[in-house]
Amino acid sequence: DRHVAAARYLRREIGNKRVAAGALDNIANVVGDQGDLASARRLAEESLALFREIGDKAGQAEALNNIGAGLVIAGDLRAARESFERAIPLYQEIGDEGGRAIALNNVAELQWSEGDPAGAAKSFEESLSTFRALGQNSRTVYPATGLATVRAETGDLAAARALLA
Repeated sequence: DRHVAAARYLRREIGNKRVAAGALDNIANVVGDQGDLASARRLAEESLALFREIGDKAGQAEALNNIGAGLVIAGDLRAARESFERAIPLYQEIGDEGGRAIALNNVAELQWSEGDPAGAAKSFEESLSTFRALGQNSRTVYPATGLATVRAETGDLAAARALLA
């Protein structure tokens, strides 16, 4: 694909690894959305390697989160959770609390699907409180809905209703 070739050209000929890594990560997302999960993963891993090489922790965190999302679609939930969990401390280290909250929400979804309601509730709560503290109210819908589902399915309907009120 010409976009992948262009990203690799940027890295090889121009030496701009940051732009190349970002381009590869974006292309991986598009390729994954088009259903080519194997190519998307290869591109995302290449992007992650470049971000590591240049010490770009924000890029690494984003790439890991994107890799995790692709692994969820591919059905490899264990590897997806590991990828999300590796992104969380990177987001925290660079001060990207919004990114950390997204990754926490992703982990919570997987904890819930793995049959760990206590872990899911804790992760959803942390994600929700972080989004609220950041004033990112539009993003609270995901952890609030997830937490409400956990509360309802574990018998606490009043807490579920309160979250969705």
